[in-house]
Amino acid sequence: MEIIVHMSVFQMSISAAILIAAIVIIRGIFIHKLPKAIFVILWAVVLLRLLMPFSVSIPALVSNQAFSVNTFVDDAASIFNTYEHGMHFAPWGTHTAISSTIPADGVIANLNSLALVAGTSENRAVFFTLTTVWLVGMVVAASFFLGTHLRYRKEYKGSLPIDCDMSDTWLKEQKLMRSIQIRQSDRINTPLTYGIWRPVILFSKTASLTDERLLQYILTHELIHIKRFDILKKWLLAIAVCIHWFNPLVWVMYMLANRDIELSCDEAVVKSLGEKTKPSYALALIRLEESRSIFTPIFSNFAKNGIEERINAIMKVKKTSMVTKFAAFMMVLIFILTACSAMAQEPVEIISGTISVGLTSSFKVESDGTLWAWGSNERGQLGDGTTEERYAHQSIMANVSRVSAGSMHTFAITTDNMLYAWGENSKGQLGDSTNTIRYSPVRVLDDVIYVAAGANHTMAIRADGSLWAWGSNEYGQLGDGTKENNYTPIKVMEDVILASAGAYHTMAIRSDGSLWAWGRNHRHQLGDGGTENQPLPIQITEKENTALVSAGDYHTVALMTDGSLWSWGWNMSGQLGDGTREASPVPIKIMDNAVYTSAGEVGTAAITSDGNLWAWGGLIRVLEPHMIMNNVVAVSLGAGDIGRSIGHVLIIRTDGSLWSWGANRSGQLGIGQTRQNILPSPVMVTIGELPGYGH
Repeated sequence: MEIIVHMSVFQMSISAAILIAAIVIIRGIFIHKLPKAIFVILWAVVLLRLLMPFSVSIPALVSNQAFSVNTFVDDAASIFNTYEHGMHFAPWGTHTAISSTIPADGVIANLNSLALVAGTSENRAVFFTLTTVWLVGMVVAASFFLGTHLRYRKEYKGSLPIDCDMSDTWLKEQKLMRSIQIRQSDRINTPLTYGIWRPVILFSKTASLTDERLLQYILTHELIHIKRFDILKKWLLAIAVCIHWFNPLVWVMYMLANRDIELSCDEAVVKSLGEKTKPSYALALIRLEESRSIFTPIFSNFAKNGIEERINAIMKVKKTSMVTKFAAFMMVLIFILTACSAMAQEPVEIISGTISVGLTSSFKVESDGTLWAWGSNERGQLGDGTTEERYAHQSIMANVSRVSAGSMHTFAITTDNMLYAWGENSKGQLGDSTNTIRYSPVRVLDDVIYVAAGANHTMAIRADGSLWAWGSNEYGQLGDGTKENNYTPIKVMEDVILASAGAYHTMAIRSDGSLWAWGRNHRHQLGDGGTENQPLPIQITEKENTALVSAGDYHTVALMTDGSLWSWGWNMSGQLGDGTREASPVPIKIMDNAVYTSAGEVGTAAITSDGNLWAWGGLIRVLEPHMIMNNVVAVSLGAGDIGRSIGHVLIIRTDGSLWSWGANRSGQLGIGQTRQNILPSPVMVTIGELPGYGH
């Protein structure tokens, strides 16, 4: 199942605001003690934070992990909702109760306890409202900057070439890849520069062209702007303001960064022409300030606001010592590393998407709602109307919001909450009132928001929070108190927000945060301390504790509201992750700082808040968590029948790429052939580029 890590524009803006506040403090202390270019570099770091639309990793200096900068998207809401093979991640809530089984020290508090399900009308309304407000504000801000620019640019096109011997000589001396024009206009009062690739230095019509010293100051000043691409910097600052218009500190950044661009330019002019020119250069600024032009946000003006600060800075310009240069370099380095560290520590947001792994088949829902499938197909589990294995990707159906794969049967929920099923049906696991194999999708149930497929049974949650079950029931895994198979859905519980179907047992979380279990228990997979099968739901934890649960074949993993990860059940392959092969009848703590988990046949995986993927058990043949790769936002492990395979894994990274590793005898890795990749070295899968047929 696809799960995308989202860093909303709001989250990015908040983290950038911290950096802006830090620069304002540094600037206030060192503005006249450090080279002004240092502050321009610091503002560039903030701009990168505000505008960068992709994922970057910077190796940490003191940690074996990586600083991770996450992608930003157009999601204005900050609600955690995760759906996976047999699991749904409810939002973090305000939790105070402590489980009688699992310690709940450090439970997250002071967060909204929102028992919301992704896709409900309430969530869509909130998302639409927030997104609309943000877009309107962005359009207004962009219209202001772009409108001002276009209006003045149109006026400046009426300017005329300047007639001055000194300027002609100066132009011939410049050796730039870009051609520079010097022109005059009666629409301005002070000199300015506009244009990035074909820059124009524009003088006022009334400017005195006989004052060679003043002319030299102006031309040198504007040439430095051109060489440093300062117009481009101002465009980027304006774009940042448009995107983050709601953040007052971003407007502060815009004002101060523009001012520091001018201060840095002034400093370069003085160093270029000599310190003896400081008084006369400062006087030139004063003269030009008296006739300062109107506000032009995307042009470099010789005279700008903050004239007093500029003059003070000019008079204090002095030769920079090696010690000062080294100190400035270290400050920038520390600031960049600190900024990256702060970015990496922001927790990932996991929201609904779709990847799912069956016994020997794989599924992915693309962002356009297209469902793709590949791998084993002997019982029609791919849903393409055939029984052919697919070593590459086959398009199955459109308008799909999520998919869940069981051992040899598969379910898809469409965007209108209709549940479709196909594949093996001997135990009634499709829920269509028959035991007939379906090679193509058939409609089963309406108003479904979540589905979890086990080995031969299925659980579904409807919009009203009711939990429905059907299929195999020999161990009581349907939770109806009997051992009778059901060919049609039956209601099992109310007020459920998450369910996870293992091979022969089921786990569920109710809206109060309590964890419930039923079904087979011979390997302690229910976590109640015993080995007795349970045909009716029994409560495993107290209220307000459990955030996520994943049922594997014969073991279970639960993520608590404080980010701690716990496991119990069978452990022959080390799937519990406690460093042993001993089964555990009760939950044992494995790790902290987790935001997602997936339990498979003989292995387990987890994603931590820094985006790192950890795995253990038979998948990689280690008994404790081992880091596989970073920048991971989704993982799915298969459940099925013990002993048929070592299992396989699907992974989605922050850039949207799909990766896989594990068993591949039926082409379930999606790499176009059946070469196995059983070591922890994922290979990239490219949806849609390989032929959609098997052998």
